[in-house]
Amino acid sequence: MGRRGWIFSGALHGGVIAAAVLGLPSLFGNDSESVEETIFVSIVAEEDIAGVVRREPEPEPEAEPEPVVEAPPEPQPEPEPEPIVEVAPVPEPEPIPEPEPVEV
Repeated sequence: MGRRGWIFSGALHGGVIAAAVLGLPSLFGNDSESVEETIFVSIVAEEDIAGVVRREPEPEPEAEPEPVVEAPPEPQPEPEPEPIVEVAPVPEPEPIPEPEPVEV
């Protein structure tokens, strides 16, 4: 490597080190605006809940089901007859006249 190569390499390495020291920490910095939430906790002693009796909910009385009345089936409507379509007779094409023979 010549003298120009050493100078170019040194300048490039110096630039990379300067960017790492000065520029990169600002990219990965911590957010100082973190929000702190307060959580309230109440402490209950075992003696406070020892005398509590759990009540079971009263079951709802079952209502008597109403008798099911079957509806009579509706009669099916009779299908309408399909209309009869008469096809008009196709006229026969006129016969093609035979060409006259040409003599050569």
